[in-house]
Amino acid sequence: MKQYFCVWVDHTEANILGVGMDTTNEGIVSNQGAKDHAHRSPGHGRHGQAPTSPDFLHSIGEALLLAGGIIIVGPSRAKTDLIAHLREQFPAVAKKIWPVAAVDHPIDGELVVAARQFFKTATRVHS
Repeated sequence: MKQYFCVWVDHTEANILGVGMDTTNEGIVSNQGAKDHAHRSPGHGRHGQAPTSPDFLHSIGEALLLAGGIIIVGPSRAKTDLIAHLREQFPAVAKKIWPVAAVDHPIDGELVVAARQFFKTATRVHS
């Protein structure tokens, strides 16, 4: 049976939920060097957002190597940084990304329910 993952990511951490129809596994990947908020002046990178560490993104990619399908959600630009990193460094993993959505800070239970429903429907459609 394929292992599906729902990844909630911002620039400070990634909550990686392994989602089965009856079970859930959770892992956290932390960005050790990230600060909660970055305040930059215009013209100096992304205003108000800290850069997403390549090492942090690489750790997430390694955690997703065995994924059968991946949903990526979160409130910040880290989602697009992660997808770009996966496409460049983990192309086989990047091909398994299904939707990407802007989601603020849901509780894990909400993510699990939504992910299960999505994967159940998507699996039927793609079968």
